[in-house]
Amino acid sequence: MKVIRNDTPDALELFGADGRVLALAPFETRSSEKDDDGFDFATAKEAGIVSTWTETPSDVVEKTISLAFVLAFALVIVAATITSPDDIDDKSWPVRNPGLTWLIAAGLYVVIVTVTAIVQSGTPRALGRIASQAVSLGGILAIGVGLPAATIYWFGSGSELLRGASPEAFVRIVQLAFIATASLLPNLLFFLFDRYRLETIRTQLYRDLFRLDRRLRSRADVNARYGAQINETFGPESEGRGRLAPGTRWPVLLCTFVITLGWIVAFMPVGPVGAAALRSPLTPNPVAPVFGFLGAYFFALQLIARRYARGDLKPKVYGYITIRILTVAVLCWVLDAMTSSADEHWLTLVTAFLIGIVPEALFTLLREKVSGRGSMVPEAEKHPLTKLEGIDLYDRARLEQEGIVNVESFAHTDLIGLVLETRIPVPRLVDWIDQSILYLHVVLDSSDEGRASLRTFGVRTASDLLVCWDAAAKRNELDAFKKLLSPDGPPYRLEVVRDALLDDEWLHRVLDWRNDSRDTPRRLDLTPNSLDGKLHWARNLIGLNRYREAQRELEKALEIRDDPRVRVELARLLGQVPVPAMRNLGQSREHARHAFDLGKDDARSASSPSRKGPAASPTRPQLQGEDRGDPLDARLPCTESRASPASPDTGRISASTPARSERRDDRSTSRRTATPTRSSSVRRRTTRSPSGSR
Repeated sequence: MKVIRNDTPDALELFGADGRVLALAPFETRSSEKDDDGFDFATAKEAGIVSTWTETPSDVVEKTISLAFVLAFALVIVAATITSPDDIDDKSWPVRNPGLTWLIAAGLYVVIVTVTAIVQSGTPRALGRIASQAVSLGGILAIGVGLPAATIYWFGSGSELLRGASPEAFVRIVQLAFIATASLLPNLLFFLFDRYRLETIRTQLYRDLFRLDRRLRSRADVNARYGAQINETFGPESEGRGRLAPGTRWPVLLCTFVITLGWIVAFMPVGPVGAAALRSPLTPNPVAPVFGFLGAYFFALQLIARRYARGDLKPKVYGYITIRILTVAVLCWVLDAMTSSADEHWLTLVTAFLIGIVPEALFTLLREKVSGRGSMVPEAEKHPLTKLEGIDLYDRARLEQEGIVNVESFAHTDLIGLVLETRIPVPRLVDWIDQSILYLHVVLDSSDEGRASLRTFGVRTASDLLVCWDAAAKRNELDAFKKLLSPDGPPYRLEVVRDALLDDEWLHRVLDWRNDSRDTPRRLDLTPNSLDGKLHWARNLIGLNRYREAQRELEKALEIRDDPRVRVELARLLGQVPVPAMRNLGQSREHARHAFDLGKDDARSASSPSRKGPAASPTRPQLQGEDRGDPLDARLPCTESRASPASPDTGRISASTPARSERRDDRSTSRRTATPTRSSSVRRRTTRSPSGSR
C-alpha cells in the first residue's frame, strides 16, 4: 500500500495528470492504493515537501493466530495428561494441584504468544522494554506490599496475630492494606498510564516547532536542527508507534521505597496493638516529620494526577518527589528545634504540613522569628513566578525541574527545549514568556505600578503592547498612548520600552507564534514529467482502457531516455491492445528487439570487463533499473514467433518472420502461421561460432 505524507506545515494541493487533484492537510499521512495515480513525486521528494513509501502487508497476525491455536491445543493435551489421576497412589504435585498446573500452562501460553508477536513484528527493542517494565513493576509491588508486611510480621507481632481472628489482627490488616495502597498508587499510575502514541506526540511537536521557528520549511529542517533532542525525548522515529517511552525506571523504584518508608513511620505498626490503635487504626503519629511527609505526599498526589492527565508522566517526576520528601524531612527537623513549647504543638503540626506542600514557608517563619537578624535567613525571591498570571503551584514545580525559578529565567529560557521536555501546552508557555518579557522591561525593582497601569488598559504581554502601539498610530492617538506610563514630556518611558522590546531576541519566537498565517494552500504541479512517472501513468491508463493516451505517454518517455522498460511496455501494448486499429505486430517486435538489445548492453556493462570465459547461456537478462518486474524474456503478444538468442555475427536479436499476405484484415492476421526463414540458419551459426566473438 502506498503511503503519502505531507512534510510541510502548509496545506498542499497537488495537481497531476488528467486533471487530478490531491489535497493534503499539514503533516497529513494518507494510505491509499490509487491516490498516487497520475502524480510524479520525484521533484517534490527531492525538495522535502512530501515523502512516499510502500508498506507491505504484514503476516504477523496470521502467524501469531496459527501459533496460538497450535500451542493452545498442545498445552491442553500436556496439562490434561500430567494432571489426570491414573494412578491413585501417585502423590506428585501435578495430581495434587491441578489448578496450579493449569495456571502455569496459561501463563506459559500468554508469554509465548506475546513474545512471538513482538519478534514477528520486528520490534525486539519493544520486547526489551516490556521485559524491563515487567521487572520494574514486580519490584514496586514487592516493595509496596512486602516491606510493610515484613515490618508487621517481624516487629508488630504478626506471627502471633496470624494464629486466630482478633481485633489486634484486624488493626494490622487495615494498616497493611492502607500502607500498601497509599504507597503503590502514585507509582502504579506510571505503569497503568496509557501513554499517547509517540507518533501522535511527534506530529504535534512538529506543528508547534514550525510556528515557533519560521526558518523551518520542511520536516527535514526540523530533523536537522532538533532531531537529536527529539530522539532523546521520544526515541527514534522508526519506533514512534509504541506506547512505552524510553528512559530508566530506577527513580520510580526509589520513590516507592521512600513513600512506603514514610507511611510505615507515620503509623508505626510495631509492638503490641494499644487501645488508641484499636479506636483509630489509621491515626498518624503527631510529630512534625510525619505531618511534613503528609504534606509532601499530598503535593505529590496532585502533581502526579495533573501530569497523568497532561500526558507528561515521566520517571523524572518521581526523582523530584523523592528529593522533595527528603528535603521536607530535614526542614521539619529544623522546625522541631525551633518550636519546643507544648502549647504550640498543633501550630507546629500545621506548619509542618504546609512546609510539605510549600517548603518556602519555613523561611518566612524564620524571618518572623529572627526579626532583628534577618540577614541570616535567605531572602525571598524578588521576582517569583507567582507574578505571572495563570501559573499555579504545580506548574511552578514542573518549571523548577527545568531550572526555571523566577521571571528572569523564564523570559530568557530556551522555548524549544521547554516544548520538547514538558507537556505543558505550547500556547500557555508562549503566553507566560510573553508576560515575562514585558515584566522585565516595565517593573522597577519590586514596584509593579507600571505593569499594573498597563493592565488596566488590557495590555498584559509584550506582544499586546506592540499591537496596541500600531493600533494607536492608525487612530492618530499615539501621543496620548505614549503617556500611559509617564505623563512627562519626551523621552517617553513607554516609547523607550517599546524600542527595547523590538530589540529583545527572545520576543521573536513569540511573535512568530502570534503571527502564524498559513491559510493559503501551497499548489504544486506534479504531472508526470520524468521517465518513471510517465511509465507509471501509462500503465494506469492501460488499466483504464485508454490505450491511445498510454501509447503517447510511452512515446514521450522514450524521448526522455531509451529505456528497456518502456520498450517492453510498448511491445505489449501494440501486440495485445484489443483495438484493431492500434494493433501493430511489426512495431511490437521492433520494440521487443530494442528492449532486448538495451537489456543486453546493461548486463554487459554491469559485468566485470576483465572477466573472460565461455559465453553465457542464451537466456535473456532481467531489466536493469528501479522496476524489475518486467523481465526481457517475458512473453510478448506476438504469438506467431518467439525471439531467438542474439546472433554473434550481428549482435542483434534474430526472430522468425511470419509469412506476409496481401490481406491486412485482423482476423486473417490472427490465423496466419509463422514460416521460419532464418531461425534454423541463425541457430546453426550460433552453435559453430566461438563464444563472445562477432
